[in-house]
Amino acid sequence: MKVNQAEAEFWRKLEGYRVGWNDEILGFDCGGQQWVSEICFPVGTLSKPSMKDLEYIEELMQLIEKENIPVPAPIELRWTACRKSLISPAYSLCEEDIFSGIGIIMYLPTMDTSQRKEITEDFFH
Repeated sequence: MKVNQAEAEFWRKLEGYRVGWNDEILGFDCGGQQWVSEICFPVGTLSKPSMKDLEYIEELMQLIEKENIPVPAPIELRWTACRKSLISPAYSLCEEDIFSGIGIIMYLPTMDTSQRKEITEDFFH
């Protein structure tokens, strides 16, 4: 209970407004330079999920194993409620709609240009 109370107090103290450019406010340290492949798609509704996200992951894993692709772990699988913003990949006017986001991140941990080239080629493969 004390930990929960401390966290609640922490977030209360951070309440407020901030105005600025989106890259100043929304940016954060991702652990270095990286290549990212992300997709977002509808996966049914809260009351009736389609399970398309899990089917997608299974097909993706089969492709990775078949092609022996060196994919970094973990592969991110996220869910979100619909958004009202027309530019959101999770846009929907139906409050029940849910969406899944799947992301593969490949870090570029070296500054050696030939190694970075190899990593980049593997990523795009």
